[in-house]
Amino acid sequence: MEQLSNGAALETLHYATVMRQIDNELTASWSAAPPPAPNPSFRDVSAPLASWLANGAKTPVATLGLAIYGQSAAI
Repeated sequence: MEQLSNGAALETLHYATVMRQIDNELTASWSAAPPPAPNPSFRDVSAPLASWLANGAKTPVATLGLAIYGQSAAI
């Protein structure tokens, strides 16, 4: 089930092609012209996260989320 979920998520994000059964034609066409690698970018949250942890993580996670993203962080 986990692999199916991973495949569905990657396919939805256009990061992967999923085969539900072995398909020689699809494999050959993918091998001939593989899609470009995704280039996601993520905000560097290491400094505020490290500071929050170093100060004992006393403020709620939602407050940390507001400080980092401008919105509440969900766990």
